[in-house]
Order: sequence, then structure tokens, then C-alpha cells
Amino acid sequence: MDTQSLTLPESLTEELTKALSSISYGSIELIVQDSVVTQITIRNIKKTSVNMVPAKPQKEKNRSRIMVSPFKNSIPARGKLQIKLRP
Repeated sequence: MDTQSLTLPESLTEELTKALSSISYGSIELIVQDSVVTQITIRNIKKTSVNMVPAKPQKEKNRSRIMVSPFKNSIPARGKLQIKLRP
């Protein structure tokens, strides 16, 4: 195939223009099979500045704890689930 004489069909040009106008940050990937563009993948990137370092845990102050009695990895079909609240 002579790349000098290659012209893109108008429908592909429109699809690429639409894809380019839909993203601010990201990429566009063309999948080609047997010299035919079969897929256009648009990847949008969301820029962020979230700090991933966890904050230091604060000491617990007068919080109630919920204690659930163990049932040896299963809860019977009939019975009661015992929940004890401790101050």
C-alpha cells in the first residue's frame, strides 16, 4: 500500500474528530484488522491530587464496642444471634 496516496474516509475522520473533542486528558486507540479500522477506544483520564498516605488513627474516646459471640464459622438456621454491647 502506498502511504502517499492514503486518504481517510470522511466517516472515520468524523469519528476521530468526535473522539478527540470528547476528552481533555487521555488517549485514543485505533484497532485495525485487514486494513480496516474495526474499533476506536477512548480512554479518559481523570486528573486528581488525592493523598494516598493514610491519616494517623485517632485514639478511641468513649465509643461503644459491639461484640458478637462466635458460632464456629456458621450460624444455625434456627437460633439467636447474640450481640453484647459494652460501654
